[in-house]
Amino acid sequence: MSTLGRIKHILFGRPIHSKLAHHERLAVLLALPVFASDALSSTAYAGEEILLVLRTGGASSLSLLTPIAVALVLLLWTVVFSYYQTIHAYPQGGGSYRVSSENLGPFWGLMAGGALLIGYVLTVAVSVAAGAAAIIAMLPMLQPYAVLIASASVALIATINLRGARESGLVFAVPTYSFVLLLLVLTGTGAVLAASGHTEPLDNSRLGSGAEGLVGLTYLFFVVKAFVAGCTALTGTEAIADGVLAFKAPEAKNAARTLVLMATLLSILCVGTSWCLQYFHILPMDFSEPGYRPVMAQLAAALFGDNSIFYDVSTLSGGDSLNSFLTGRGIRHGGHFRCICAPALREPDTAFFRFQVADAQV
Repeated sequence: MSTLGRIKHILFGRPIHSKLAHHERLAVLLALPVFASDALSSTAYAGEEILLVLRTGGASSLSLLTPIAVALVLLLWTVVFSYYQTIHAYPQGGGSYRVSSENLGPFWGLMAGGALLIGYVLTVAVSVAAGAAAIIAMLPMLQPYAVLIASASVALIATINLRGARESGLVFAVPTYSFVLLLLVLTGTGAVLAASGHTEPLDNSRLGSGAEGLVGLTYLFFVVKAFVAGCTALTGTEAIADGVLAFKAPEAKNAARTLVLMATLLSILCVGTSWCLQYFHILPMDFSEPGYRPVMAQLAAALFGDNSIFYDVSTLSGGDSLNSFLTGRGIRHGGHFRCICAPALREPDTAFFRFQVADAQV
């Protein structure tokens, strides 16, 4: 074996024969961290994106955070209901490209494919940036190396993915379940402290005034803008419908169960963290600001104190670094890349420069 071959085996493991591919299939509990971490990890910064808009409307606008989160949950279940039907209608995998092409025509299939391709690239950028920000919140001396940290994470995640669905799933399970558990602890602790009357003062210096005094249609646009910013919480909800074949038999049934479980957890985390951010008056900081912290790190500090070991752990996991940063969202899902230059894997299709977007499995 050549030196290059040995390096490939060390990094990516031995190639898996097609006859053994069924051993790579995932049960529900292992599939959840593989396919659902996109959506789950988005809750760590969805509230921050909403607050970036609401703070321009002054203190009175901050009370909209929780209602907007509830509206996002209603939208989430609408989307989930659609994908639930898609899973059973396309048990071989129903990506947006395939569904649009078969039901609306090739043009709309290409439109959906192009939008997904751009979206997946942006998803990776947002994910690793959020993870790097959480790392920096705990270790401020690393702030000058934020871009290097984020770039290195992409290479690390791609390497893990290429080792196969099952192996990468085991790696991703720990940060994903840690993330969910710690956010639940954060939310529960916030509820207990709120019941005892504890709160935090509002820092008026971080409030804007550009949207104050808006009425009528302009105020409606302001609220809609905040809602749209929070739609980042729905990132990756299509992943399960894309990868039905990665599940153990019965594939469609297990995929549907995973989808419902993901939506349930996402609903609790989205509303719970948004309520805590609103109640404890947490506002976003500018990245260039000294002592920068994402909102989840600020919330952990308000609940546990800066010197608490739980603050450090919460900043890393609840702040999205272990889940979004290490799990890499967008560029993986059970060891298959969303955009694969080999449409013959599924069916002949020369469109979109021989890319079958979000509809080919490795």
